[in-house]
Amino acid sequence: MKISIHAGHNPDGLPGAGAVGYLKESTCAREIVAQLYDFLRDVEGVEVEDHTVNNGTGQNNVLRLLADRINAFSPDVAISIHLNSAATEDAEGVETWSYPGNSEMLDLGGAITNKLSLDMGYKDRGQKKNGTLFILRKTVCSCIIIECGFVSNREDCEKYDAEEIAYAITKAIMSVYGLAQKLPEDTEEREEDYPDALKRIQVGAFRSTANAQAELERVKAAGWTDAFITT
Repeated sequence: MKISIHAGHNPDGLPGAGAVGYLKESTCAREIVAQLYDFLRDVEGVEVEDHTVNNGTGQNNVLRLLADRINAFSPDVAISIHLNSAATEDAEGVETWSYPGNSEMLDLGGAITNKLSLDMGYKDRGQKKNGTLFILRKTVCSCIIIECGFVSNREDCEKYDAEEIAYAITKAIMSVYGLAQKLPEDTEEREEDYPDALKRIQVGAFRSTANAQAELERVKAAGWTDAFITT
């Protein structure tokens, strides 16, 4: 499976750099993309490329360059990372956008917002449809825009953690497409040398103790009663 990922705006300081509030959209989106790239590289059967544009002349130019790069790669799915903004600080939560009629992206969008809500406490604003957004119209593959909280909302910004957002998105992708993490390349050799050795499976990596504990409880509820947290 080929997946294209990108931050949706120019870097900070350039035209079309995205929203600025308690956080800067362009900076945060790039942090999320970097973490997402690393997580997706460890998923079995996934080929991932980062097509983020860092030198656009403006937002329209950024969007055209993004579409060209994505279409040249010809992925199965393109993922556009953004953070939201509103005139009022009351607006909060995570949402996704996809082209009308694309049921695959509605399923993926629902899984992503649900996972971000459950794991990190964001309000789930759900999946939205839009037939006019450039990146949704001009990519030849299925494409989804993920709005990872509001830079204009203090509580959303306090929840922000690029690593945990990327991990939640990765887990949602794995769930929707039935994917699994790669095993270490030397697994067979180690099993032959140490047939009775304990086999360990990592299900997550979190900076937040509370989020790690929540994942542990979820795993135990699923039947893995010997699961534990380690550093």
